[in-house]
Amino acid sequence: MGLDVHTPRDWIRRAEVMDSHCVSLLKKLTTNHSLTGRENICLSHDPAELCRSVHPNIEHRRAATKAVEKVSNYVHRLNTDVQVYRSMKRASEEYEGEEGEERDVIVSLVKESEVSGIHLPDAERDQVVDLHGRIQQLGHIFQQNIHTPDERHLLVTEEQAKSLPGSIVERRGRDLYVSGDYADHVLQHSRDSELRKKAYIMSLTAVPNNVAVVEDILELRGRLSKVLGFKSYAESVLSNHRMMSSPRQIHDFLLELSHKIRPLARQELKVLEEMKKKEDPQGGEPWDVKFYSKLFSDSQKVGKVELREYLGRDRCIDALDVLTSHLFGINTQRIPFEKKLRLSEGGNEIGIVYLDLYNREDKIGNFATHAIRFPVVDEQGELVETPRVTLVGNMEDNKQWSHSDLETLFHEFGHCLASLLSRTKMYHLSGTRCPLDFAEFPSTLFENFAWDYRVLSLFAQHKDTGEVLPQSVWESFVQSKRAFRLTETEMQIANAIFDLEVHGAWPLALSTTELLHEIRSKYTSIPHARETHWHSTFGHLIDYASGYYSYLYSRVLSTAVWQYRFAEEPLDREEGERLRRMILEYGGTGDTMTLFQRYLGNSLRTSIALTVVTTVRHKTKSVRDHGRTK
Repeated sequence: MGLDVHTPRDWIRRAEVMDSHCVSLLKKLTTNHSLTGRENICLSHDPAELCRSVHPNIEHRRAATKAVEKVSNYVHRLNTDVQVYRSMKRASEEYEGEEGEERDVIVSLVKESEVSGIHLPDAERDQVVDLHGRIQQLGHIFQQNIHTPDERHLLVTEEQAKSLPGSIVERRGRDLYVSGDYADHVLQHSRDSELRKKAYIMSLTAVPNNVAVVEDILELRGRLSKVLGFKSYAESVLSNHRMMSSPRQIHDFLLELSHKIRPLARQELKVLEEMKKKEDPQGGEPWDVKFYSKLFSDSQKVGKVELREYLGRDRCIDALDVLTSHLFGINTQRIPFEKKLRLSEGGNEIGIVYLDLYNREDKIGNFATHAIRFPVVDEQGELVETPRVTLVGNMEDNKQWSHSDLETLFHEFGHCLASLLSRTKMYHLSGTRCPLDFAEFPSTLFENFAWDYRVLSLFAQHKDTGEVLPQSVWESFVQSKRAFRLTETEMQIANAIFDLEVHGAWPLALSTTELLHEIRSKYTSIPHARETHWHSTFGHLIDYASGYYSYLYSRVLSTAVWQYRFAEEPLDREEGERLRRMILEYGGTGDTMTLFQRYLGNSLRTSIALTVVTTVRHKTKSVRDHGRTK
């Protein structure tokens, strides 16, 4: 990866070098507000962050964790130095009315520091530090509670066990049990509505202690926002580097999206209701959705296993070259022995993607893209050094993939391209160092290519015969996957409204559990089980406060771009170049909303309406027959 790391001690050594570097930075920042060299902190921190998540050697993981802590302390020193803040503040005032990357970085750093209370009198600043510390401590408790094993179980009868996967049923003497960890399996497979209800309630009441923890965190955040001079915590969070910069703006967006989707979601649920009437005349309940959704999917002609036969692992990875070569004229070469992808243009290397796709013991299980080195350019626009990222996954190392595996690969590769194709002079604005509500745009856009038959027909071939994926097989699969997608979107909207509301003016008029029930009842078509407290496991409340809307907003942006720029010709080179030059190359520079308005024009204003066309669109023509592949 281009790192001078051979032993666990090397991680500590790299971090310790930052100590003296930090002292030098302090002098630069306080004398002439120079940002030169600040990127070295990231170049030390980011690889260590990756290592502590995925390295197979525990000693390396421990050393990398210590390195991350050391570098984080150095960053804290910079961000809490009053003299540095004053220098940056003066510089931001000098830049007022101007544009440019350095101005953008300085203004952002000033705002970040002010959220820490650095501009306040000593007594109030001490109060801010105390509140931040208490919030962080409660956040750790929240996460610990989530990861505490759930010892509860469901008692099932012999008859109930017949419809469950045998692997999840455990016999203890004469009794049959299902661990609470398998509640989701019960919801998908059990034909017994009462058992599904028990599993549903069990899964959404697993961490009761976290309800009080959440409310304590929200109270402290409310107090913090008042000390900082904001009306709410949401207002403070949204004040820096977002496309949507006010709670009201986000709330209006979510309400409009809800209004567009609600009637179509209700139509979806009619399918569930008709299926349920055949087995149980009672009305649909929240614990019925997964069961009947799976039942509907299984009733289609083609299931996951048959489609998997056309999705060979190596061909799926090689399909990334199909995307980059057609859209951008970039060659993406898979180098199996080194487990990496080499991206080149005109014979010149422009990026490396290291692949760590498969699960293994002691590896953190989430899919993620980790930057090792973001791209920056010199005054002539040339890359200073080859950018590098790592695509981390947790899939099984199978020769044949599910469509979900393919979609996830394309999603994460969208993040990789955002990291590799930006062309900024300032490291802090490069790649995915962008507004939070833009960050998921490239990834959700690239998911669309995994749902377009014309793209799939270029690489999806039967593992034994080499037959190109038949259109009939694909259409049957799509039909099965479209069931209840809008009801899921409705739930996301309700969760985003909840996230925004609980971070509004404090104290709340209702308890968080009561507020959740009120919002779910108002904005979702599926009834809400009052006795549950889903938010007790809602990690986004802790890590991305007032930011859950960003997933929906990024998807609205990507839907608009797909419909107006790629739906008719998914692999059009001209449109690919426009996307690259007008959006991706800018990274986190400038006003991202303005960039999209230039790129889409009036199309951006109608993008919400497009989300109801929704999520899964498929074409019937093959690219081979389309006549315009470039």
